[in-house]
Amino acid sequence: FSHAQNRITIHFTGLYYPVPEKINYMYKLEGFESSWIQSTENLRQATYTNLKPGEYTFRVLAANPDGLWNTTGDTFHFTIRHPFWSTWWFYVIVILIVSSLVYIYILLREERLKRVKQQLEDMVTVRTQEISDQSQEIMLQAERLKQANEEIRATSDALSEQNDLLQAKNDEITIQRNELEEQKNSLANLAWELQDKNEEIERQKDLLAQQKKEITDSIMYAQRIQNAVLPTPEQIKELFPEFFIFNRPKSIVSGDFYWATRIGKYRIVAVVDCTGHGVPGGFMSMLGVLMLNEVISLRRITDPGQALNLLRQNIISVLHQKGEITDAADGMDLSLCIINDDDNTMAFAGANSSMIIFNPNKKGDEALTELRSDRMPIAYHLIMKSFTTTKVKLEKDSVLFLYSDGLVDQFGGTDDKKFQHKKLREFVLEHHELPLETQGIVLEQQFDEWKGETFQVDDVMVLGLRI
Repeated sequence: FSHAQNRITIHFTGLYYPVPEKINYMYKLEGFESSWIQSTENLRQATYTNLKPGEYTFRVLAANPDGLWNTTGDTFHFTIRHPFWSTWWFYVIVILIVSSLVYIYILLREERLKRVKQQLEDMVTVRTQEISDQSQEIMLQAERLKQANEEIRATSDALSEQNDLLQAKNDEITIQRNELEEQKNSLANLAWELQDKNEEIERQKDLLAQQKKEITDSIMYAQRIQNAVLPTPEQIKELFPEFFIFNRPKSIVSGDFYWATRIGKYRIVAVVDCTGHGVPGGFMSMLGVLMLNEVISLRRITDPGQALNLLRQNIISVLHQKGEITDAADGMDLSLCIINDDDNTMAFAGANSSMIIFNPNKKGDEALTELRSDRMPIAYHLIMKSFTTTKVKLEKDSVLFLYSDGLVDQFGGTDDKKFQHKKLREFVLEHHELPLETQGIVLEQQFDEWKGETFQVDDVMVLGLRI
């Protein structure tokens, strides 16, 4: 299917001749849903809207009235293609076109300047030739005057005629001299005008530089305010003896942030990815910090699923989201962990944000446990069910890795592909023997090498914590 064909209705039915209307069905769409959905007796279809580009597999199971399920069921596989304007070759074509236009404009401008320069040189050559001709004419007139002086003795009429002719020539020379003076003044005026234009350009350049400095200073001040409301490394160290923080905003101000606190026997930590980046993302992060303080610190809620439900309720209320098209498409994705120090267990809930647990007592892939989140944001969404709380037992020296999607979605490498979750898991297994602080430094270096000259697609936040 094309990217526009993202609303799909799938009809299905089963055969049970004694009582066909009593057949029960369960279905799910892999790639979109993680759990089976029980169908009602009269509804034999499933409708999905706003499907993102990708590959999907629809699975359906049927059961007779006695509750005997068909374990194999039936499947239907389909793919929704990406729109052409989100493909890499489309961006390359646009860049090539813009570069070509700029290059052509520069060539045309240089050609025009060359023509103007040639015209000025030709004008100077013509004027120089005119002056040379005039000089020769003056010399000729002088010769004629000499001849006239020699002939003045012969006849006064001839002298009078020669004097009249000489006066006429002198008038012509005067006119030409005045014309040359006017041309000289015109060139001088043109030079002054060019100087005034250059001075105006310099003033505009200085004004733009000042405005840029003021804007940058404001953003830097916003960054200092944002950092001031986040937990300090010393506060994190009081909760976790060993940790690292990899924070790389796309702009100066980040839409990703971390948050941590303690409530009695519970250590609480979260990594949050707000909608947008830069100044808009910074505003959302400040709102997220306030909401976390209210829901967890003030209300002292220690169930992560319940905390996310309240966070979503508050965000919808503050942003006045009603599920309408005109609603602001703002919200948060986050991972929230609450660790019980008494029994060394952890409760986890996530909104479009997973996490990884490394167990030092196991080897290979068995040492990694990935806790997946609910596919819902902290905002108004088509699916508004309660968030799921997952509880796990933590081994001694286990390491938690919480991260935003800016890391796994970064393009780079030799094939310009995404970093992806697989590469992060490989990183954890390869460097787990290093101190956590060193792991953070190596991860940042590996991220820079992967990104290379490619632009950063989003804010990056990774938090590594040793229990």
